[in-house]
Amino acid sequence: MVVILAYVCLMYADYVVVSWLILRHLTDNLWGAVHAVIFNICIFMAFFAHARCMLTDPGIIPRPENAKDKPSCQSEVPQPDSSDCPSTAAATLAVSPSPQPEGTDSHYAYSGIYLGAYPRPRGSLDPDTIKAMTICQRCDMYRPPRAHHCRTCQGCVRKMDHHCPWINNCVGAFNQKYFLQFLVWVSITSLYAGSIALFSWLADCPGCRSEPEATRHMALMHTVILAVESCLFGGFTLVMILDQMSAILKDETGIESLKRTGAFRPHTSRRLLLREACGPGTPLCWIFPCQSLNHQPIEETKMITTLV
Repeated sequence: MVVILAYVCLMYADYVVVSWLILRHLTDNLWGAVHAVIFNICIFMAFFAHARCMLTDPGIIPRPENAKDKPSCQSEVPQPDSSDCPSTAAATLAVSPSPQPEGTDSHYAYSGIYLGAYPRPRGSLDPDTIKAMTICQRCDMYRPPRAHHCRTCQGCVRKMDHHCPWINNCVGAFNQKYFLQFLVWVSITSLYAGSIALFSWLADCPGCRSEPEATRHMALMHTVILAVESCLFGGFTLVMILDQMSAILKDETGIESLKRTGAFRPHTSRRLLLREACGPGTPLCWIFPCQSLNHQPIEETKMITTLV
């Protein structure tokens, strides 16, 4: 429902800007067509980024297909009631590693499915990786560092920041870039719409005087609603952009911030953290939701080379 509301608000802004502002105030010159094209490009980019963020897997760790036929990881070694139990994970992994099952491909090896109790990693893990691993009692499996369980998505998500109702998806390792792009394009669209609304109030409109009074009142109503919508969405997305940039540069997700665990990698350069979240390529291209990520976060690279 919230996703539909987001689409309705974007389409309403496009309707008001084009039909009630540009066509009434900028029809006598080329600038009207230029503003209409630019504004619709911003709307399209916001829709595109939202769709990619909503449809992209945020990093959900697949559960073992044969989980029902295997013993529970919580029944093998006694453990406290906490869902995060690195000491138990370390003990179980160190004592009884088992081979990778047949039919488990490299995707499952990377995704961490055999970080669970069934099956376990083939080789020994370094102590730092073992300490960072946790056990999810709901999924009943081991999970890589920084993964958290989402009750809405019914699974553990790598580097989970939060579950966003505006995209009906979690914001995690694989779609944080698109979420940030969606926020940027919505903020640009809000600023653009607010600027055009302000121009319509300040600029003289000779043709508007001959319009019926009901039409002028309708135009004023749409302009006021657009201005309020631009302020609300623009302010909200600006705050969210600052929050996401702070999370990326501090290397601390929203959940980690609430738990006050601190930066996961305090000595990692900000440039490397930005490239991890936004992908390779020129920084100027990071706002365009066209290039896909490498899907290999930094913190799991060491784990992958150890397991595979």
